[in-house]
Amino acid sequence: MQENQKYGLLNSNSEIIIPIEQDKIHILENLTFIVQSNNKETIKYALYNKEGKVLLPYNSDKLKILPNNLIRKNNKNGVYILNNCGTQIFIKREMQLLQSWMERNFALHI
Repeated sequence: MQENQKYGLLNSNSEIIIPIEQDKIHILENLTFIVQSNNKETIKYALYNKEGKVLLPYNSDKLKILPNNLIRKNNKNGVYILNNCGTQIFIKREMQLLQSWMERNFALHI
């Protein structure tokens, strides 16, 4: 739903599940939503599920959709990989170590 250049989502009963105050809404494959709200000083992101429950509250950590229903979260402390419920599953350093280990082990089995 759009109103005054802001977006929100309604369910099939026309009940608001995401308030009509978002500047952008990004849809993940499992009907989880990354919402973006801009004000004069900062851009804030939040993560909602299809029932309208806030999985990650609004903050200035940038959220980006990745393949396989994963979410990349950037903040002042680093880069994190989240599942589609907003639970942290890796930090960037762990991902690099895992990728390096997989490349070494996979190369050994070829």
